[in-house]
Amino acid sequence: MGIFNILYRISRIVPGGGFMLRIIYSCDIPRHAKIAKSVSFQHRALGVVIHPDAEIGENCFIQHHVTIGVNKGTKGVPKIGANVFIGPYAMILGDIKIGDNATIGAGTLVMKDIEAGATYTGNTKMIRRR
Repeated sequence: MGIFNILYRISRIVPGGGFMLRIIYSCDIPRHAKIAKSVSFQHRALGVVIHPDAEIGENCFIQHHVTIGVNKGTKGVPKIGANVFIGPYAMILGDIKIGDNATIGAGTLVMKDIEAGATYTGNTKMIRRR
Protein backbone atom coordinates (compact mmCIF):
# COMPACT_ATOMS: atom_id res chain seq x y z
CA MET A 1 0.00 0.00 0.00
CA GLY A 2 1.44 3.35 -1.03
CA ILE A 3 1.76 6.55 0.97
CA PHE A 4 -1.19 8.14 -0.82
CA ASN A 5 -3.51 5.27 0.11
CA ILE A 6 -2.43 5.45 3.75
CA LEU A 7 -2.93 9.22 3.91
CA TYR A 8 -6.26 8.95 2.10
CA ARG A 9 -7.58 6.35 4.56
CA ILE A 10 -6.44 8.48 7.50
CA SER A 11 -8.08 11.56 5.96
CA ARG A 12 -11.44 9.74 5.81
CA ILE A 13 -11.35 9.10 9.58
CA VAL A 14 -9.43 11.89 11.31
CA PRO A 15 -10.75 15.47 11.31
CA GLY A 16 -8.21 17.61 9.49
CA GLY A 17 -6.54 14.51 8.03
CA GLY A 18 -7.05 15.81 4.50
CA PHE A 19 -4.53 18.57 5.14
CA MET A 20 -1.60 16.33 4.23
CA LEU A 21 -3.32 15.25 1.00
CA ARG A 22 -3.85 18.89 0.11
CA ILE A 23 -0.22 19.79 0.78
CA ILE A 24 1.44 16.80 -0.89
CA TYR A 25 -0.97 15.96 -3.75
CA SER A 26 -2.87 19.25 -4.28
CA CYS A 27 -6.19 17.49 -3.91
CA ASP A 28 -9.22 18.35 -1.80
CA ILE A 29 -11.18 15.27 -0.78
CA PRO A 30 -13.30 16.21 2.25
CA ARG A 31 -13.92 13.69 4.97
CA HIS A 32 -17.68 14.25 4.84
CA ALA A 33 -18.07 13.39 1.14
CA LYS A 34 -19.86 10.05 0.70
CA ILE A 35 -17.20 8.10 -1.16
CA ALA A 36 -17.37 4.31 -1.37
CA LYS A 37 -14.32 2.46 -0.07
CA SER A 38 -13.73 0.79 -3.44
CA VAL A 39 -13.28 4.09 -5.35
CA SER A 40 -9.93 4.25 -7.12
CA PHE A 41 -8.04 7.54 -7.45
CA GLN A 42 -5.42 7.31 -10.17
CA HIS A 43 -2.19 9.33 -10.07
CA ARG A 44 -2.61 9.79 -6.32
CA ALA A 45 -5.69 12.01 -6.89
CA LEU A 46 -3.43 14.79 -8.13
CA GLY A 47 -5.52 17.97 -8.40
CA VAL A 48 -8.85 16.27 -7.60
CA VAL A 49 -11.46 18.49 -5.94
CA ILE A 50 -14.65 17.00 -4.47
CA HIS A 51 -17.51 18.88 -2.79
CA PRO A 52 -18.13 17.83 0.84
CA ASP A 53 -21.72 16.78 0.05
CA ALA A 54 -20.96 14.79 -3.12
CA GLU A 55 -21.76 11.07 -3.37
CA ILE A 56 -19.59 8.60 -5.28
CA GLY A 57 -20.63 4.96 -5.69
CA GLU A 58 -18.75 1.67 -5.60
CA ASN A 59 -15.85 0.84 -7.94
CA CYS A 60 -15.58 4.28 -9.54
CA PHE A 61 -12.31 5.11 -11.28
CA ILE A 62 -11.32 8.78 -10.99
CA GLN A 63 -8.40 10.20 -12.94
CA HIS A 64 -6.31 13.28 -12.03
CA HIS A 65 -7.54 16.90 -11.97
CA VAL A 66 -11.24 15.97 -11.76
CA THR A 67 -13.66 18.46 -10.18
CA ILE A 68 -16.92 17.28 -8.62
CA GLY A 69 -18.82 20.24 -7.21
CA VAL A 70 -21.58 22.82 -7.38
CA ASN A 71 -22.62 25.02 -10.23
CA LYS A 72 -23.32 28.69 -9.56
CA GLY A 73 -27.03 29.11 -9.01
CA THR A 74 -27.74 25.47 -8.06
CA LYS A 75 -28.03 24.06 -4.59
CA GLY A 76 -27.42 20.36 -5.18
CA VAL A 77 -24.24 18.42 -5.76
CA PRO A 78 -23.44 15.49 -8.07
CA LYS A 79 -24.43 11.94 -7.21
CA ILE A 80 -22.28 9.44 -9.08
CA GLY A 81 -23.39 5.83 -9.48
CA ALA A 82 -21.33 2.64 -9.34
CA ASN A 83 -18.62 1.57 -11.81
CA VAL A 84 -18.25 5.03 -13.35
CA PHE A 85 -15.03 6.00 -15.16
CA ILE A 86 -14.16 9.71 -14.98
CA GLY A 87 -11.34 10.84 -17.27
CA PRO A 88 -8.70 13.47 -16.45
CA TYR A 89 -9.71 17.14 -16.25
CA ALA A 90 -13.43 16.30 -16.28
CA MET A 91 -15.74 18.68 -14.41
CA ILE A 92 -19.01 17.41 -12.98
CA LEU A 93 -21.00 20.36 -11.68
CA GLY A 94 -24.43 20.92 -10.16
CA ASP A 95 -27.38 18.91 -8.95
CA ILE A 96 -26.99 16.00 -11.37
CA LYS A 97 -26.94 12.22 -11.38
CA ILE A 98 -24.42 10.05 -13.22
CA GLY A 99 -25.84 6.57 -13.89
CA ASP A 100 -24.08 3.29 -13.15
CA ASN A 101 -21.44 2.09 -15.63
CA ALA A 102 -21.18 5.49 -17.35
CA THR A 103 -17.94 6.73 -18.90
CA ILE A 104 -17.00 10.41 -18.85
CA GLY A 105 -14.18 11.32 -21.21
CA ALA A 106 -11.17 13.51 -20.55
CA GLY A 107 -11.90 17.23 -20.32
CA THR A 108 -15.67 16.75 -20.35
CA LEU A 109 -17.89 19.38 -18.75
CA VAL A 110 -20.95 17.64 -17.29
CA MET A 111 -23.85 19.84 -16.20
CA LYS A 112 -26.81 17.53 -16.84
CA ASP A 113 -27.77 13.99 -15.92
CA ILE A 114 -26.01 11.12 -17.67
CA GLU A 115 -27.89 7.88 -18.14
CA ALA A 116 -26.55 4.53 -17.01
CA GLY A 117 -24.12 2.83 -19.37
CA ALA A 118 -23.60 5.86 -21.61
CA THR A 119 -20.26 7.27 -22.77
CA TYR A 120 -19.94 11.06 -22.82
CA THR A 121 -17.13 13.20 -24.12
CA GLY A 122 -16.55 16.86 -24.86
CA ASN A 123 -19.41 19.08 -23.78
CA THR A 124 -21.76 16.31 -22.54
CA LYS A 125 -22.32 14.79 -25.97
CA MET A 126 -23.36 11.16 -25.80
CA ILE A 127 -21.27 9.09 -28.17
CA ARG A 128 -22.30 5.56 -27.24
CA ARG A 129 -24.88 3.62 -25.27
CA ARG A 130 -24.11 0.19 -23.90
